[in-house]
Amino acid sequence: MCPTARRSISIRDGRGRHALARPGDHRPAPILVATRLTLPHALGAALVDEARDAGGFEICGFIAAAAGGDNKPIVRYPIANRAARAADRFDMDAAEQVAAFKRMRERGETLIAIYHSHPIGEAEPSTHDRRGHSYPDAAAVIAAPNARAAPIRAWRMTAAAPKEIAIAWAGAPEV
Repeated sequence: MCPTARRSISIRDGRGRHALARPGDHRPAPILVATRLTLPHALGAALVDEARDAGGFEICGFIAAAAGGDNKPIVRYPIANRAARAADRFDMDAAEQVAAFKRMRERGETLIAIYHSHPIGEAEPSTHDRRGHSYPDAAAVIAAPNARAAPIRAWRMTAAAPKEIAIAWAGAPEV
């Protein structure tokens, strides 16, 4: 899909039912296909801290970039995890997804990634992650505060197998 294309999404609530707000609100913001992500150090630190403080439950949300040049501001949209098994799954709150996509469209932002955490283990896609990733053009960013390897990694979910995407960390790391 081209970077400015829009596509319909199927949003379901925690019980598997469609949960769309009003006609037109369900469209995601444009999606940018990334081969490399440039993210601020502060965003990485915030994701790891939030994941660490989530009490063993997965966190989730969207990462969007403002329209414009190479130094696009990055915006994070945390979304509540409504999964029954939130310790090893995430199921984004449908109403919060719709609101986030609406806000992205209003602000001219582009969805670049969907993030979530792995409270235990590595920042690598699980089988559930691979099956449930509904936006193949958006990167999957996984924060794993207890990982032996890098605590944040990004992936392109493909039909064959996930492919890691390099993350370039912008700005000074927080001390």
